[in-house]
This record gives sequence, structure tokens and C-alpha cells, in this order.
Amino acid sequence: MHDDATAVAFRSLDFRRQLLLWAARKWIAASLRGETMPSCVENAFLVARAPDAAVYLHAVLTIIGTTARRVIVFHSTESAYVSADERHFLRVLDAAAFHGDPAAACDMLAEWLPPAAARHVVSSGRQLSYSIALGLAAAGRLDGAVATGKRAPDLFTMAVGTTSVH
Repeated sequence: MHDDATAVAFRSLDFRRQLLLWAARKWIAASLRGETMPSCVENAFLVARAPDAAVYLHAVLTIIGTTARRVIVFHSTESAYVSADERHFLRVLDAAAFHGDPAAACDMLAEWLPPAAARHVVSSGRQLSYSIALGLAAAGRLDGAVATGKRAPDLFTMAVGTTSVH
């Protein structure tokens, strides 16, 4: 099940976006259970040669989760689809990246967050994007997964589920 007619399949995302979204979904699920950063997320970032990414992801999601003006829908890690809010989250991170437009990223967060919170999310999101891009480039994944348009191998088992953060 997906949230709208323009649903995007998780598998259609490039590896970097799959990693970011999977890690965010795992973090949110753990947070809702009152747990800390799942070790599988930390390990995934280590394998991706982006060990600092876990800290920045934690910052981004903590700020969003504690200051959001509305419920933001993230699917469970088993979901085969990407929610509209998850797509927006990925667009914000793309805009926050070093090659992106941080002011546009802040504007994109206006519906979700107060301006000060948005600026902090963009700052941490910028570091998160940089950490992952640098790590994947060092691991030889960035060029293969993003520049050539190739999709990541089947890394995740997909089913259906939804998790909300607010």
C-alpha cells in the first residue's frame, strides 16, 4: 500500500537515497520504541565509509521529531514504497548538500518546522550528505550507483508498513 498515485518504489532509488531512507526508517522505529541509534545503522554507515553519518542523521531526525508542526509519515523499513514525506525528506537533503541550495532546503522545510529548527536541520543535513557522499566515493559506490544511473543490488527485503514521526 502506498500513500498516493505518484508512489515511488524504494527499489527505484539510487543506493545513496536507499541508504539514507533505510537508516532514517530504522532510527525512527527505534526512537518510537524508546531506543537509541540501532547498531545496524551505525554498521551500515561504517561499511559505507561514513561513520559520522549516524551522528548527523540523529541530529536531523531529533530536530524534526521534536519540532515538527505536523505528523510526518515515514514507512517502516519493510515498505516497498516511499511516502510523500520521505520523498520530501530526500529532496531536502539533496538541497542541503554541498552542491545544493541550503536556502532552498530551509524554504522546503517551512511547512514542517519553525525557521530556526529548519536551519539546524539543513546544517546537519549538509554534513550528513557530505559524509555519505565522501564515504561512498571512497568505497567506489558513488560513481557506480549515482553517475551511471545503476540501481543498488537487492539489499533490502520489502513488504508494507508505516511509521509516523512527530
